[in-house]
Amino acid sequence: LDNFREVFSVRDLLGVGAYGVVLKVKNKITNENSALKIIPKDKLSNTALSILKNESSIMSHMDHPSVVAFKRIFENQKFIILEMELINGG
Repeated sequence: LDNFREVFSVRDLLGVGAYGVVLKVKNKITNENSALKIIPKDKLSNTALSILKNESSIMSHMDHPSVVAFKRIFENQKFIILEMELINGG
């Protein structure tokens, strides 16, 4: 996602983990608040990258109140970016 700032407005840092960061953002195109997980590709093996893409594909078809809704996946040469439903309250 080379035009990150054109699509997302960063609101807050939600967390930092071993594989990346999670931001609270507003999608300027859909006008929705979302959680954005940003994972540097250099932190992932080829196998882990393949599994992540496969799980993202599966999650995009799920619709259950107990599962965080997956919205979109973005990718460029350096990052995998997952846009997910923002769950308020931790």
